[in-house]
Amino acid sequence: MKSPSIFFFPLLLSLILHDSRAFYGHIPVKCIRNFNTKLSTSRNGITSPLPEPNLDYDWKNLWYPISYSSYVPHPKESAETVPVSIFDNPLVLWRDENGILYCADDVCPHRAAALSEGQVIDGKLECLYHGWQFEGKNGGDCVTIPQLEENASIPKRACLKMRHV
Repeated sequence: MKSPSIFFFPLLLSLILHDSRAFYGHIPVKCIRNFNTKLSTSRNGITSPLPEPNLDYDWKNLWYPISYSSYVPHPKESAETVPVSIFDNPLVLWRDENGILYCADDVCPHRAAALSEGQVIDGKLECLYHGWQFEGKNGGDCVTIPQLEENASIPKRACLKMRHV
């Protein structure tokens, strides 16, 4: 006699398999896997689809703790940034001169360098690669590009993707 196995499906649906029969509660149901569509059940030759799990829920559109506030230094104490990651999405944390905390994607819009490798100067996040500086209070706008000529304007696309904190 085979020992029972336990399989876990989305929404914590579990089936105990025993001799090619699945027992859900006390009702024996034979499981058939249809790889093209979804899991279905068969009872007395009648096939009925199982209800689809609700996968429309957006797990990324929620609030998650990513760091203690005390881990992000004030610019008067240190020019360091704090790199963090959530759902394999790299982020960077920093404070401005007033101590307000900001969070943005850890990628420079210029050459995709990691902004967490840069530093905070006068409350602005500076990219280590080319020295572009970004302000958090204006939605991540680029305020300084050292390579621009004197009368040239900063492109509108040169901004960070900011995250709410």
